Amino acid sequence: VAVFIHVFYGFAYAGAGPEIARPMKGLESRTAEYYLTDENDPTLQVLSRRVIETFNEVGDLTSRVEKDVNGKTVKRVYKHNYNAQGEVLDRRELDNAGNVLRTWQYSRKQDGSLEILVTTSVKANPKKHLYVFDKQGALLSVAQVETDKKEKGAASVKNIYGPNGQLIEQVQMTGDKVKRQVKFEYSAKGKLQRRTEYQGSNGNIALEESYNEVGDTSTTEIYDHYGIVVVEQTVHDYKYDDAGRILEDDWSHQKIVGRKLKSENGCVYYEYEL
Repeated sequence: VAVFIHVFYGFAYAGAGPEIARPMKGLESRTAEYYLTDENDPTLQVLSRRVIETFNEVGDLTSRVEKDVNGKTVKRVYKHNYNAQGEVLDRRELDNAGNVLRTWQYSRKQDGSLEILVTTSVKANPKKHLYVFDKQGALLSVAQVETDKKEKGAASVKNIYGPNGQLIEQVQMTGDKVKRQVKFEYSAKGKLQRRTEYQGSNGNIALEESYNEVGDTSTTEIYDHYGIVVVEQTVHDYKYDDAGRILEDDWSHQKIVGRKLKSENGCVYYEYEL
């Protein structure tokens, strides 16, 4: 379950992922602890893994170290290049041996739109996806540059804005078929309150996210194919500093697997520059 809080370019889109996250300036490190519930004793929480991330002076991710209870460690390092204005031009993800795993190439257009070319499995079997965002930061399209036989047509997004310039609806397409429809609701103060995804094939609700008064995700619910039963839920409880920055994100996650309810919870701790 993804529990890190990222400020995305635009809103979530299938396939976009946290690798398209805006930098969080002032953030030095972020530590996430994951706990599993003992099936024989629901009151017992067992630490399963810990993830530590570090960031540079502009808030871009520089390293990620994941370690489980058995001592297995996975480390990733991120290298960036910037232009004279401090905008990122490219980014590379390297493993512990220095091999390049993923690359990002950023291109800001004259109309304010942004293109990000993401290449994965750089050495073995490269796959390239081009993400295009409008000047407001909302996703416009995702195209696989080297077409995969499993993918039928490029993914595109139609963004609909309200009178206040807020994104109120997205229609996500794959080729000429509606893949998903997303609707957004805001408070009187303009903060995002609810984000609801509907399945393109039948129009049933697929996912619903609610947000707290400052716009951080409070609850995420994933529904079954019929849009009736919640099969997965994540709940967040935050602590903030006087500047309104997140200090802690206590979260819990439940998922129905077969006839069993799997539970996991944890906390993400944030440290900022003084």
